[in-house]
Amino acid sequence: MDQITQDGAGLDLIGMPIVEPADAELIASSAARTGLVITVEERFIRGGLSAAIAEVLAPFAVRQVAIGLPYQHIVTGTDSGLLRHYRLDAAAS
Repeated sequence: MDQITQDGAGLDLIGMPIVEPADAELIASSAARTGLVITVEERFIRGGLSAAIAEVLAPFAVRQVAIGLPYQHIVTGTDSGLLRHYRLDAAAS
């Protein structure tokens, strides 16, 4: 986050420990302010946080980027191993 804000970009970080109920007002106001929503999750994008955010953003012209596991059969392993395999760890950035 520090690197992003040093470059002059606006940023809101919203922690969502649960997917539903989504705080639609908070999400919509952040999206209006920043113009872009990036969701990051350690599980499937489809049916998860990214999908819930997409439902909230549907009425608005806001771009969304979803980062997470593809909706397919995944390999098994440790959490850190899976994040590395799907390039979702810090080293992938």
